Amino acid sequence: SNTDSNTLDDYEEGTWTPVWVDDGGDYSATYSLQAGSYTKIGQIVHVWGYMTLTSLGQLNNNLWTIQGLPFNNVGGLIGDSGCGSIGTATGLSISAGESLTIYTRDSEDKAYVKVWNSTAGPGLFPASELTDAGHVRFTLSYITA
Repeated sequence: SNTDSNTLDDYEEGTWTPVWVDDGGDYSATYSLQAGSYTKIGQIVHVWGYMTLTSLGQLNNNLWTIQGLPFNNVGGLIGDSGCGSIGTATGLSISAGESLTIYTRDSEDKAYVKVWNSTAGPGLFPASELTDAGHVRFTLSYITA
């Protein structure tokens, strides 16, 4: 048994299924493409995901999350320790001067999408900007137990 603190004792790769969910808990969206993969090295989790909607279904509330992360975020030195980026976003009704980011909150298995607006500043991704043909591709890194 090796007790060296630099020994890698946990490595895992796998897949997961990202799902758009609104703050009312609605999972009714349908997809033409929905996939994700992850790598866990020690306590650090790196996830990749993409989703293309065919229908929003009954999704209509304002707090959008991507659920189904393979591990819960446990935070770190600051509360919302996981962060990432939206690499591709098409079929959305995002206004000029806006960009998207993604982050996690403590003790949750979901990610929040944030809109950065050049005049209004940051805010959560509103339902009005996601469409039936919306597509996102993203990466996210966070700490787990």
